[in-house]
Amino acid sequence: MIILGTNSIKDAGGFNVANSCRFDGASSVMYVDTSSASTNKVTISAWIKRSKITADGFIITSYRDNSNRAKFGFGGADNLTYFMTEGGTDTEWNTTAKFRDTGAWMHVVAQLDNTQSTFANRCKLFVNGTEYATSSSGSSTQSSATAIIGNGTTSVGNSYYGGAYQGNWFGGYMAQVAMIQGVIHAPTDFGEFDEDSGIWKPIDVSGLTFGTNGFYLDFENSGALGADVSGNTNNFTVNNLTAIDQ
Repeated sequence: MIILGTNSIKDAGGFNVANSCRFDGASSVMYVDTSSASTNKVTISAWIKRSKITADGFIITSYRDNSNRAKFGFGGADNLTYFMTEGGTDTEWNTTAKFRDTGAWMHVVAQLDNTQSTFANRCKLFVNGTEYATSSSGSSTQSSATAIIGNGTTSVGNSYYGGAYQGNWFGGYMAQVAMIQGVIHAPTDFGEFDEDSGIWKPIDVSGLTFGTNGFYLDFENSGALGADVSGNTNNFTVNNLTAIDQ
């Protein structure tokens, strides 16, 4: 796999991710409001290259109200994290591993499945195709909605809470950002190990079905960086993002 500057990811043997989007870590964000029901199964996938570390930086967040919200990204200790408030009860999963490399792309996946009977299994976090051990706290109700999608505001690049964006800006680059409602997908539905180098590389995900509130951001339209190309037209409004950030 070849990393072309900060703009694209290319597998020398075939599939090319043409574009990414740059988030400045201070004011860049995009958001969409959805009204359809949430679900108890969600898969999130994104290719990212971090430029801001040792600070909270969230990739995807969802806000219905102060008692029902969620966020996925990096905590201040550089662990990958998924946090959810459900009916006012906080739940959190954190990788014990830290991710501080600002020189390379990485692929992150979160599987959120509240149908699992074991609490610890309701969230699984993966980096470059490998599942990482997590510590968990709080509780979530089995078969409840995951609070990450539907009936509220979904944001990419920061967390929204209490009517305002917080100081949790993601700094760096994102590519192939996808959220899938109602289905748990394996990391191998978004990437694969190169048979020669063993490096984890992206694959084409445009053929996946994303669910009513799901979306896929490929950032290929510089004039509409928030365009959803999943077929759902869940297009994002951008804030402090312009064509130069493609």
